[in-house]
Amino acid sequence: AIEITSEYIKEKSGVNVYINSEMPIGAGLGTSAAISVATLAAYSYTLGHELNLNEIAKLGHAVELSVQGIASPMDTTITTFGGIIWLMPNIGFEQLNPTIEMPFILGYVKREESTAKMVKKIKELREKNEKIIEMIMSSIGVIAEEGKLAILKGDLEKLGLLMNINHGLLESLGVSTKLLNDMVYASRSAGALGAKLTGAGGGGCIIALSPNKKREISLAIRLVGGIPMEIQLSKEGLKKHNP
Repeated sequence: AIEITSEYIKEKSGVNVYINSEMPIGAGLGTSAAISVATLAAYSYTLGHELNLNEIAKLGHAVELSVQGIASPMDTTITTFGGIIWLMPNIGFEQLNPTIEMPFILGYVKREESTAKMVKKIKELREKNEKIIEMIMSSIGVIAEEGKLAILKGDLEKLGLLMNINHGLLESLGVSTKLLNDMVYASRSAGALGAKLTGAGGGGCIIALSPNKKREISLAIRLVGGIPMEIQLSKEGLKKHNP
């Protein structure tokens, strides 16, 4: 992050970076994007460069690409701008404003595989089964479009159903694990409208839509070996704190 930002602002300086986070690392929650965005923004600001949010998001994505080799701009865009976004590759993004509360619970288990390994796994699977994988990817795209409409309409039941279908497709790609599946199915049995893995898979987190059964779902996740975390969606993205 420091090197890429230094090249962009054409200035370089040694710095000490301190990171304080409550989120588990490598859990499919975009923590690497958050660290990248916060680091480059703080570094550039310290050197007197007020980068705009679009510049910060673009640089953050460049950092993710340099580390992982392949990365979507989704995490760095959300981290920078906050809220819920609809990402259109090579075009831009649209911020979505749900009409009702979006109540989610996360379930966390230790990551078994890195994002880079999971991306490589899907790439190899795609090379061997191109037509089938293309159909699955296309279906995931349709689900995302339907999910956008469900969010805008406030249709939580439809959103939950789409989450369940999406998880099934992700499982068919081989990115889920037994522990993730255990949390997904336990959440649904406890009353979640929908539950799916989040992130690249290989362990990490699931996300469950839980308007009325938060306590039951949290207990169900814990009983199968996961750590439940109740979350609230925030419209706030990158924020500057003066020491």
